[in-house]
Amino acid sequence: MASDTRVTLIASGSAQLSFFLSGRTANHVDFVVEVQNEWLTAASPASSYVNATPAMLFFDMASQLRGGHAIRSWEDIEGRVRLSASPALNGSVKLDLVIMGPKFTDQAQATLVFEAGRLETISREVTRLFA
Repeated sequence: MASDTRVTLIASGSAQLSFFLSGRTANHVDFVVEVQNEWLTAASPASSYVNATPAMLFFDMASQLRGGHAIRSWEDIEGRVRLSASPALNGSVKLDLVIMGPKFTDQAQATLVFEAGRLETISREVTRLFA
């Protein structure tokens, strides 16, 4: 589900990853990353330069279907959110997410699996949000 300021990505097992835009300048974008699954809800503010948003990671995830098999990673400017994508044996992509707590002493971790057939659509939705 996408809007002008939010995109929610549905992973296998009803887990969700959401991005909410909260501010933008010519060179910088601020947003919130939220993950939800059956036992966890965690969110953190994040920031990125406009040419290094999570959209690039999702583009790479979709490109893996065309032959790439490397682990891809993205981290926000302040190290509050880290995403790492790797191919799964069944052709889907596994996304490991780490969200740091407000004082960087606590963290929440989740693994989401995105089906291969949805990766192109997911990449377009995330790219559209950060464009």
